[in-house]
Amino acid sequence: MSNGRQIRDLKLFPVARSRDRVVSARTPGTDSHSLNPLSTPKFRIANPRLELPAAHSRQSIQIPSDREFKQVFLTGFFPSSASHSRFSRPSRRTGYNLPPRRNSRPQAGYSREAVLLGALVLLVVLASFTAFASRLYHKTFHVLADQWFARGDRSFQAGNAAEALNDYRNALAYSPYNPQFQFHLARALAATGRQEEAEAYLLNLLSVSPGSGEINLELARSSARRKSGMAAALRYYQAAIYGEWDHDPLLMRWDVRRELSEYLLAHGTHIQAEPELIAMAENVPLTDIARQKLAGELLVRGQLWDRALAIFRSVLAADPRDPEALAGAGTAAFHLFEFPQTLDYLRKLPPEKRSDPSIAGMLETSEQVLADDPFPSGLSPQQKAARTARDLALAESRAEQCVSQRGESFGQNPPKSDLQKLLAQAAAMKAAWSERMLARFPERIHESIAVAFQMENAANVCGEPQGPDRVIWLLGQTSAGKAP
Repeated sequence: MSNGRQIRDLKLFPVARSRDRVVSARTPGTDSHSLNPLSTPKFRIANPRLELPAAHSRQSIQIPSDREFKQVFLTGFFPSSASHSRFSRPSRRTGYNLPPRRNSRPQAGYSREAVLLGALVLLVVLASFTAFASRLYHKTFHVLADQWFARGDRSFQAGNAAEALNDYRNALAYSPYNPQFQFHLARALAATGRQEEAEAYLLNLLSVSPGSGEINLELARSSARRKSGMAAALRYYQAAIYGEWDHDPLLMRWDVRRELSEYLLAHGTHIQAEPELIAMAENVPLTDIARQKLAGELLVRGQLWDRALAIFRSVLAADPRDPEALAGAGTAAFHLFEFPQTLDYLRKLPPEKRSDPSIAGMLETSEQVLADDPFPSGLSPQQKAARTARDLALAESRAEQCVSQRGESFGQNPPKSDLQKLLAQAAAMKAAWSERMLARFPERIHESIAVAFQMENAANVCGEPQGPDRVIWLLGQTSAGKAP
């Protein structure tokens, strides 16, 4: 049997699942000797890769038509007709051409690119709308929070801390993590006496911003309100002085130092207040008259008379008639025993200012001191002798009262206390230090008046001098270096 006959007798069914499995059968009712290539093939090849027999003749191989290929290969065996590209070339033997390749893109109503572009545009629109709605929502909340906060500030500035407290809480309800709202709420809590709650908020804020001068200042004030909070108050005040400030840090630090000085002076700790007062006076702006006068007043309270006088003189250089500066300068000069300057400053005050009890007292005392001073120029020897004898008699009287008060005797020999020694010396020189002898021998004035000043100082063990004795004691503080 020839090769052509073997191929015609072979029939493969398309239901075969193995690529290498071949099922042969003869089709009933067909002419096994028909060799017409255009007739319906007797046999179908299910696998195009099925290898042909190794030995065959060229004439026995038939080229099937396109219709026959459609019958041989089931629809859907290849995804498209483009898969049969190897059959698109014309047969060299028969000259038969397969149909041209068709476009395999599905003919849909919308292309895939258009659908993707539309979905992307829709996604962008939805995202934009969501972002807009979110911003509008948060903006509404921020507006409400700011409105409540502004209302709370107005209440707090008006002195209504309780109402401000409710307003700040409402502001925090819309913006719970706003540090500015929390800070003002803490201030309102402290102002209403709720120190523990205020310090809780402030300490939480301080943990986030430990260098904040504003937060440290509020903690210092809160600690200062407690009786046992001085140590904490001093620590927070120092941290506020050297802390960070958003606006005018130099002036803010100066104000904090002033507040600390006032706190220390109010508690009687002048020694601790002294370095703060000195630093405050040294850093006061020269062009800021108001702060210069504040610094001078605090220096007067701290009894730093020389620095206070320098500050007030600086103010008077800009305005010689400033009443506050004149009063401050006169007070400082009085305590520096500069009585001529005291009178010069205080006499320039307006009448209503001079009627103040403290000012009037300094004026009167200064005039008395100058009236009893035996050393001013222009006095005659008789005037100097009269003043010296009067001062010596007043000092001896006070010394004798103090000796009696202490239970000591006048004629004890040898004398034990300083007062006894001074009284014994004055008794021995009684004739030589009389007014007549002092006028004849003016050189004795310095020695006799020095004993009077010493007796006034020694008599202070029995109490501070009053009235004329105080005038002599003050005079002794000024005349110590005047004797030749």
